[in-house]
Amino acid sequence: MSESKGDQRALIEALDRFTDKADKVLSLNSGNTSNAIHVNAGGIGVWACLTACVVSMVLCAVMAVMFLDMNRKYDRTQDLLSVIYQQAPWLKPPAENKE
Repeated sequence: MSESKGDQRALIEALDRFTDKADKVLSLNSGNTSNAIHVNAGGIGVWACLTACVVSMVLCAVMAVMFLDMNRKYDRTQDLLSVIYQQAPWLKPPAENKE
């Protein structure tokens, strides 16, 4: 029984200390204070990001043009091969048996 009374007293003291500290924290925040975070975004970092973005957009545009040009070259090659096979059908490879 004495242990339980000692534990209860320690718990009551701990709760009192906690309440006192909570009251101090609340009193600190009750004033007319304001917090502000300022982020200065500028300088070399912004220019580096902007340059990287522009370079990637330009590369995407160039690759799209090259891809479309490659499709046209492939179509032209197929047309040329078709004309060659019409003029010289013996050059055409034998068709594979599809099962």
